[in-house]
Amino acid sequence: MTRRIENLADLEALADVGRREDGAPNDDIHIRLNGGFISRKTIGYDSDNGEWFVYHHIDDTASTYATADAMFSGTHIGLALERGALYVSEEED
Repeated sequence: MTRRIENLADLEALADVGRREDGAPNDDIHIRLNGGFISRKTIGYDSDNGEWFVYHHIDDTASTYATADAMFSGTHIGLALERGALYVSEEED
C-alpha cells in the first residue's frame, strides 16, 4: 500500500532511525513525478541531533543535512511534500 506523507512530522516519524526496528533509514520513500514515474529515496532522520541523510536511487548519490531546512533547499523533498507528491510504500498488515 502506498500513502502520502502529509507533513514534516510524518516524514520525521517514518525516517527516524531510532524508532525503526532495524535502526536503518527508510528506503520505501519516493517522489511521484509527472507521467507516473517515481524518484525513490532512502531517508534517515536522527532525532538526537536533527540530522538528515538522503540517498537518491536515481543517480546513486547521498548527502547529509544538518536540518530539515537544509535538506529542503538541497533536494526536491520539501517541494514534493508541499505539493503532496511525497509517498511511502508500506506493507499491509
